[in-house]
Amino acid sequence: MCVSCLIPENPVEEGPVMNSYKNAMFRFLSVLRKTVAGLVLTATCFGTAISEQITSKDEYLMGVFPYLAPRELEKMYAPVAADFSDTINKDVMFMTSSTYETFMGNLDKQMYDIVFVQPFDYVAIADKYGYRPLATRNKPLPAIIVVKPDSEFSSVADLRGKTIALPPSVAAMSYLIKDYLEKNGLDPQKDVTIEHHRSHASCMRSVLIGNAHACGTAPPALRFFQNKMKTELKTIARTKGIPSSIFAVHPRVTEDLRDKMMQQIATWPDTEEGKKLLKGVKVEAFIKVDDKEYDVVRIMSRKYR
Repeated sequence: MCVSCLIPENPVEEGPVMNSYKNAMFRFLSVLRKTVAGLVLTATCFGTAISEQITSKDEYLMGVFPYLAPRELEKMYAPVAADFSDTINKDVMFMTSSTYETFMGNLDKQMYDIVFVQPFDYVAIADKYGYRPLATRNKPLPAIIVVKPDSEFSSVADLRGKTIALPPSVAAMSYLIKDYLEKNGLDPQKDVTIEHHRSHASCMRSVLIGNAHACGTAPPALRFFQNKMKTELKTIARTKGIPSSIFAVHPRVTEDLRDKMMQQIATWPDTEEGKKLLKGVKVEAFIKVDDKEYDVVRIMSRKYR
């Protein structure tokens, strides 16, 4: 069972009203946990509002990076949090944020016990805070450049002097696209105009409405966007893949619980419930991964971050 987001997407700054609201919410959630066995609490984009009050050794926060709208991510990953909760016999709360900046701030505060993050964020929190890998998507992660289906553009060379929309500057796709442009003779700072958007969806939407000539995004985000918008975009470039987005855990998660989650993830392709989870997050499978496999990301991160 999961409870949808109970905090407004744009909460006001803390003050007497907000503190009263937080206390009321905390009392409500405390009662709810006591009355519903195995409850998985989900909360999208409510930052630090109540996290310090509800986090304990029996409850874990699972943070998912905001590559889609919070409500969409909740539908996809709240069931994963529920599965982890059953696996380790502890409450697991799903969380995300409405912006990359807020999410990264929470990462730097080491708020999340379990995370699903893009590769560049993984190497940062692994190196800084000792997060350990659980599993990654079974396919490498490339970036793609898309244009309108009837666009005259057919290669990245055609984009010289044009506007390329990208997700936030801290997104993996932004690094990959800029690296790709450089390797194909285009200076991202001189030869094209880069415009960063709040999300992959707004990046692609800007192409559809004509505000940008192209968008750099990820294949999973493109598939989701096309399905939701009932439209098609044309792919004119694809970068080499890097190790993909990854589940990882904070060092405070004990080794035995980490092993249980890793073993559970490995069963997903072979069980009906697991197949539903994979279908929900639009991944064929997650595979065990070693931290060293992300060294290529570390090299690129030092260059662009």
